[in-house]
Amino acid sequence: MRPRSAFIFVALLGLAACKDPPSAGDKPVTKPPPDAAAVSPIPSSEADAVAPASPASSASSASPADGGPSFLDSLDAGAGACRRVRGPEKMQFVGPAKLDVIGQELRLVTNDFGRPKVVKIPIDPVPPAGAPNPDLPRPTSTYGTTWPPCAVAGSVAFCTGRSGSITRTDLAATPPSPKEIAKGRPSTRISAAQLGTHTVAAYLDEKQTSEGRTLQAWVVLDEGDPVRLSDDGSGATFVELGSRGSSVIAMYLDARAAMVPIHERMITLKNGAIELSKDHVVAVGGSPERGIAGDIATSPKQTFFLIPMPEDSLTFGMATIKLSDPPKDDEKMTFSMYPNGLDPAPLVATVGEAPIRVARVRPLDKAPTAPRGLELGTLGDDGAFTGLGIITAVPSKQAITDLDIVVDGAGAIWLLYGDAKDTWLERRVCP
Repeated sequence: MRPRSAFIFVALLGLAACKDPPSAGDKPVTKPPPDAAAVSPIPSSEADAVAPASPASSASSASPADGGPSFLDSLDAGAGACRRVRGPEKMQFVGPAKLDVIGQELRLVTNDFGRPKVVKIPIDPVPPAGAPNPDLPRPTSTYGTTWPPCAVAGSVAFCTGRSGSITRTDLAATPPSPKEIAKGRPSTRISAAQLGTHTVAAYLDEKQTSEGRTLQAWVVLDEGDPVRLSDDGSGATFVELGSRGSSVIAMYLDARAAMVPIHERMITLKNGAIELSKDHVVAVGGSPERGIAGDIATSPKQTFFLIPMPEDSLTFGMATIKLSDPPKDDEKMTFSMYPNGLDPAPLVATVGEAPIRVARVRPLDKAPTAPRGLELGTLGDDGAFTGLGIITAVPSKQAITDLDIVVDGAGAIWLLYGDAKDTWLERRVCP
């Protein structure tokens, strides 16, 4: 998100958006521009372990790699670092993908104008320490994917197509056949989760209300009729779903000019239909920034909602909200502060595993021109973030916008990250 020196100016700009809340991640179809100046996101081959989270001063120079400028790759490996056992592997596509593990296979699901496109990679046993990183082939050409990324729940993928159409595709069917189930606002993120043997998808749509055109959150059970998720009197600028036991957690944001109420509702089944719990405002964040988005993180014991946002007018970081069961209002937010603001500030977290792993992009120091680091870390049972180190860093003019993470059956982390020019995949083993 933006440097703090510009924060007040950003807040004033937000006043003009009261009737038209900021879109949750508007972005056109990912097509690498011919004059793209973005740097290829590949760390040095010598930096096979995650570097210490601090100090950041070592990331002060760049060196040629892959035929052009590289990431700032002079960070040193440190004790307790996550060992890289595969990659970074340049993908044949450019743009976001949803990672999923099915048995001994990693699946990368990309969006092709509303149709899911799946890349499958066999998951090998974790090599012993000191084993060489496998030599992986590089693609001879690449293709662009469609924004936003597909959402995956079990064997079902939900993807946004042209004009905001939302399709549902059973990837296990032969052949997979997308079916339109709803229409949302074009270029806004969607989410999905399993609800028993069913699936639930969530999306945003713009509706006419007494206060003008307003974004609202909606959910769909399987191929049924949409049900409004956001409460009366509330808008919605981002929505995320996560499975918890026999129910689904729905988190949505209502970004306004000077604050961001964070809502939680539980979704259950009653007589084969969606039943929504009471709407709870679990926390209220500071002034919103463009495209603010969060993620649900779960372990066998705890559930959290993570979101990058300002704590006040001068500070910015990753807010962690521990979600009670059953839900309640006014949950405590724990902040892990960044040296400065950043926009965009993507973050992702694992689900169902302990410890919870988090990957996030943050500035490496307070300077407005500071490099941006891709950091790995864990969440404690209290929501406190512990950094495991910086994987790589990029110049301040470059943005890592596409990010996802998943844990395989061996406990290793698969991490996908990319910018406007390239997308990369790597596998790491963390302590």
